[in-house]
Amino acid sequence: MKMSVATQFDPNSRALTVTAGLDYYTTGDANHFIVVLITEDGIVGKQTNYDSVPDYEEFYMQNHVLRGALTPGTWGKPVKGNTIILGEKFELTFDYTLPTLWVAENCHVVVYVHDFATKEVLQVEEVKLVP
Repeated sequence: MKMSVATQFDPNSRALTVTAGLDYYTTGDANHFIVVLITEDGIVGKQTNYDSVPDYEEFYMQNHVLRGALTPGTWGKPVKGNTIILGEKFELTFDYTLPTLWVAENCHVVVYVHDFATKEVLQVEEVKLVP
């Protein structure tokens, strides 16, 4: 499977559209689900250090923080039914409004497809929210 991910973001309304393209190169039984997540880098906050004496840093730089999901539930959204046909293509679109506290320039969209039965991750792509 080949996957492509594109984002469109309007900084005024903070409306985000994510488009994931899936091209299948195999045929067979498949119960594939897609998951779309948003992460953010550069969040400064407290970080606990559990060495011999627990303490914390006031201004720890946190990266790859999971901010939200554009797909429902834990396992995401089904791509299709149970059979994949050679050469089948899907284009899935997801809309979201970015909360005002998130810094769009520091955010990434992470998209992955997994087999629901085996929980095997089949493909992953990460793109900057604002290219």
